[in-house]
Amino acid sequence: MDDLFPAVRSVATGLLYDEELMLQHRCLWDPEFEECPERLRSVLERCRELGLTERCERLPCRPATEAELLMFHTQSHLSTAAGTSGCRDVEALQQLSSKYDTVFFHPSTYKAALLSAGSTLSLVDAVIDGTVRNGMAIIRPPGHHAGPSEFNGYCYFNNVALAALRAAQRRLKVLIVDWDVHHGQGTQRAFYDDDRVMYFSVHRYEHGEFWPGLREGEYDCVGDGPGLGLNWNVPLNGTGMEDQDYLAIWHRLLLPAAYEFAPDVVLVSAGYDAALGCPQGEMRVSPACFAHLTHSLMSLASGRLAVVLEGGYCLSSLAESAALTLRALLGDPPPPLPALPPPCDSVEETILNVVSSQRRSWGFLTLYDTYHPAPGRGWRRGSEEEKERYRRELDQLREDTDLTVAPCRLVVAKTHHHHPNPMNGVIRSESVAALMQGCLEDGTVYNIPSNPPLLYRVIRSESVAALMQGCLEVGGGADACQEDGITEAIDAVLEDRAVAGFCACIEPDGPAAARHALSRCQRLLVVDWRDSPLCGQSGKVAPDWGLMLSWAGADRIRTPLMLESPSPDVSWESGEAVALLTQLLLPLAYQLCPQLVLLLAPAVPPESAALAEHVTHHLRALAGGRLVVVGSDACLPPLLGRPPRPLPPLGAPSLAALANLRRALRRQRQHWPALAEMKRVPETALEGRKPSTYEPFH
Repeated sequence: MDDLFPAVRSVATGLLYDEELMLQHRCLWDPEFEECPERLRSVLERCRELGLTERCERLPCRPATEAELLMFHTQSHLSTAAGTSGCRDVEALQQLSSKYDTVFFHPSTYKAALLSAGSTLSLVDAVIDGTVRNGMAIIRPPGHHAGPSEFNGYCYFNNVALAALRAAQRRLKVLIVDWDVHHGQGTQRAFYDDDRVMYFSVHRYEHGEFWPGLREGEYDCVGDGPGLGLNWNVPLNGTGMEDQDYLAIWHRLLLPAAYEFAPDVVLVSAGYDAALGCPQGEMRVSPACFAHLTHSLMSLASGRLAVVLEGGYCLSSLAESAALTLRALLGDPPPPLPALPPPCDSVEETILNVVSSQRRSWGFLTLYDTYHPAPGRGWRRGSEEEKERYRRELDQLREDTDLTVAPCRLVVAKTHHHHPNPMNGVIRSESVAALMQGCLEDGTVYNIPSNPPLLYRVIRSESVAALMQGCLEVGGGADACQEDGITEAIDAVLEDRAVAGFCACIEPDGPAAARHALSRCQRLLVVDWRDSPLCGQSGKVAPDWGLMLSWAGADRIRTPLMLESPSPDVSWESGEAVALLTQLLLPLAYQLCPQLVLLLAPAVPPESAALAEHVTHHLRALAGGRLVVVGSDACLPPLLGRPPRPLPPLGAPSLAALANLRRALRRQRQHWPALAEMKRVPETALEGRKPSTYEPFH
């Protein structure tokens, strides 16, 4: 698909919003209606408070054309909406609204809805064309409930469905992630039998009792015909779901499926009604968690990601969550989360039910054996006491969330190890040119070992002198670890002088580096991606040091509770590595809540460089981005905020690797309960429900 994209892409984050028409659209007969202009105002105000809007490239909003709307909607649907434009008869507007489920019409509704749809199309076009790397459309009214001829759930035109159709018409594979707490039935219906689009929805369901209360939101509605297996419903059958529940769904289901699908562009229906404090969703997802969800999606499709606002009705949590989403799109590391417990039993059951329905369609789900799944409304405004309790909790959460970013994005350690050609084997010259191209943010620094040394600071100025200034450079101590600058890079990161660190050391003393880090912090994650086990080099680290993983095999795991023998007979390619990353490493890491991540990465051949970028990108989500990489320059682009290059569609991991990983999960779960319990799923997949079997609205 590379020929469908421009050779040169911007690294900017696009931003679209309108403060005229979109603020006029409101309910005339209910001034306390939840879908109100204050939603958009609150988001923009918080983005401005954090200095985010000025860091984005503002893209102009525009109305959608009739031809664009007719890609999905019927002519009669357009005519009905257009007939309300400028209408001042409030009684007539209210009567028309009463014909639909949870919809109001205002004299400006039609034009505002046109602007929302057109702005979403413009954002996706800009992302595909390379005008921006990624972007966010802060718009209203939302769209994911709207059908071809149905206004529904505050939605008039289906913004994301139209954008996905535009991308699909350009011969692109599209992933839609819908994290709004309500099921986006309009979007699902648009692509239920379409093999160009994968739709993944996480929504409150409560066995069909929660709005919109449709059978088609259940886990066994997996698509039909060419689209069989491409419709993912993750129905949540309870309230109070938290960060660990959503991250478990991301790690065990969404990310592995997305890597296997290999989309060309990712669209997010970003509703924030699952955020803490929203009376409609009654969930407890923290604003910071949405930054983590966004960051993980940025690993896909070369970072081509468009986030489109849907729901969210608690103004403070909506504003904070949307702002932290935009902050993640700008490349800032996600704020640290506290150590997370395992997902709740209800989510564990839902995940297994989804696995049971999708197992035949997706190779990574062969990790599971067999299991028999369990068989299987309305809006709330909440009391004033409840709102006040949530307000206090959100205020405390905002105060506790660490949004500080070090003044320097990257510290680079000098190395004194002799190498016949420092530019070859440490940092390749072509990677320098690629990294320099389009890096715009002040404070992005790195140094290139050469003779004489060349120091680069990537900034807006084209001046060579400016590029030579401001490099944060460390290294040159007495012992081996100090000589390579590893300890000084660790210090710089832990002291928040730099977000992340890099050392091009060929043979680092890993245990010495780990011991030094543990003298400065309490929880350390070491990922050793080399052929030799870290603990075998110069003695085992103290037993209370946290967690160590070795990338060479799923059983080569070091924890303070158990040491297991390596399994050198198993080959780990990209599919196996992604399974290990999503099913084992990330769940463990979020439970550990490290203060620093140390990645020991070997020199990798060119064909493995993209995989190294993906591993590094996901590790940046931990510890507030405090990641020190020792070894391969293939890890450099994510450290500088660049999205990883796409991997090819991943096949199923090998049977030997899956068996190895399954054993490791079973052995480690007694110590790390965040890991998936290896229960059984049915041998045969359930049949996809055909569109004709959709049941009517309640």
